[in-house]
Amino acid sequence: LSEAGIDRPTIRPGRSIERSGVFSRLPVTVDARADLAKLTTFLKAFEDAPLLHQIRRLRIQPVLKENKIESYDLSMSLEGVSMPDSFA
Repeated sequence: LSEAGIDRPTIRPGRSIERSGVFSRLPVTVDARADLAKLTTFLKAFEDAPLLHQIRRLRIQPVLKENKIESYDLSMSLEGVSMPDSFA
Protein backbone atom coordinates (compact mmCIF):
# COMPACT_ATOMS: atom_id res chain seq x y z
CA LEU A 1 0.00 0.00 0.00
CA SER A 2 2.70 2.47 0.93
CA GLU A 3 4.62 1.70 -2.28
CA ALA A 4 1.51 2.74 -4.21
CA GLY A 5 1.38 6.01 -2.25
CA ILE A 6 -1.67 5.08 -0.19
CA ASP A 7 -1.19 6.83 3.14
CA ARG A 8 -2.52 5.73 6.53
CA PRO A 9 -4.51 2.62 5.62
CA THR A 10 -6.31 0.79 8.39
CA ILE A 11 -5.19 -2.84 8.30
CA ARG A 12 -7.04 -5.43 10.37
CA PRO A 13 -5.68 -8.98 10.26
CA GLY A 14 -8.26 -11.71 10.67
CA ARG A 15 -7.89 -15.08 12.31
CA SER A 16 -5.93 -17.57 10.25
CA ILE A 17 -7.81 -20.67 9.13
CA GLU A 18 -5.78 -23.88 8.92
CA ARG A 19 -6.78 -26.37 6.25
CA SER A 20 -5.82 -30.01 6.79
CA GLY A 21 -2.43 -29.04 8.21
CA VAL A 22 -1.28 -28.34 4.65
CA PHE A 23 -1.94 -24.62 4.37
CA SER A 24 -3.48 -21.70 6.22
CA ARG A 25 -5.70 -18.95 4.88
CA LEU A 26 -4.73 -15.53 6.23
CA PRO A 27 -7.53 -12.95 5.86
CA VAL A 28 -6.89 -9.20 6.11
CA THR A 29 -9.28 -6.26 5.84
CA VAL A 30 -7.94 -2.93 4.60
CA ASP A 31 -9.68 0.45 4.61
CA ALA A 32 -7.99 3.37 2.88
CA ARG A 33 -8.48 6.48 0.79
CA ALA A 34 -6.73 6.96 -2.54
CA ASP A 35 -7.04 8.64 -5.89
CA LEU A 36 -7.53 6.56 -9.02
CA ALA A 37 -3.84 6.54 -9.96
CA LYS A 38 -2.79 5.20 -6.53
CA LEU A 39 -5.54 2.58 -6.59
CA THR A 40 -4.48 1.28 -9.99
CA THR A 41 -0.81 1.28 -8.92
CA PHE A 42 -1.72 -0.81 -5.87
CA LEU A 43 -3.86 -3.25 -7.89
CA LYS A 44 -1.09 -3.77 -10.45
CA ALA A 45 1.54 -4.33 -7.73
CA PHE A 46 -0.81 -6.75 -5.91
CA GLU A 47 -1.37 -8.71 -9.13
CA ASP A 48 2.35 -8.83 -9.96
CA ALA A 49 3.52 -9.92 -6.49
CA PRO A 50 4.84 -13.51 -6.52
CA LEU A 51 2.59 -14.61 -3.65
CA LEU A 52 -0.44 -16.84 -3.14
CA HIS A 53 -3.04 -14.17 -2.44
CA GLN A 54 -6.28 -12.74 -3.75
CA ILE A 55 -8.71 -9.88 -3.40
CA ARG A 56 -11.92 -11.44 -2.09
CA ARG A 57 -13.91 -8.19 -1.97
CA LEU A 58 -13.24 -4.64 -3.15
CA ARG A 59 -15.59 -1.75 -2.48
CA ILE A 60 -14.83 1.61 -4.08
CA GLN A 61 -16.87 4.67 -3.08
CA PRO A 62 -16.20 8.10 -4.58
CA VAL A 63 -15.49 10.99 -2.20
CA LEU A 64 -17.01 14.17 -3.60
CA LYS A 65 -15.82 17.72 -3.03
CA GLU A 66 -17.78 20.49 -4.72
CA ASN A 67 -19.55 17.90 -6.91
CA LYS A 68 -16.24 16.49 -8.20
CA ILE A 69 -14.61 13.22 -7.29
CA GLU A 70 -11.68 14.08 -5.04
CA SER A 71 -10.63 10.54 -4.12
CA TYR A 72 -12.09 7.13 -3.31
CA ASP A 73 -12.82 5.34 -0.05
CA LEU A 74 -11.61 1.78 -0.39
CA SER A 75 -12.58 -1.29 1.58
CA MET A 76 -10.80 -4.52 0.68
CA SER A 77 -10.94 -8.05 1.97
CA LEU A 78 -7.68 -9.73 1.06
CA GLU A 79 -6.53 -13.28 1.66
CA GLY A 80 -3.12 -14.87 1.58
CA VAL A 81 -2.15 -18.51 1.77
CA SER A 82 0.68 -19.82 3.91
CA MET A 83 2.13 -23.25 3.17
CA PRO A 84 4.57 -23.88 6.02
CA ASP A 85 6.12 -27.04 4.58
CA SER A 86 6.67 -25.59 1.11
CA PHE A 87 10.18 -24.34 2.02
CA ALA A 88 11.34 -27.46 3.89
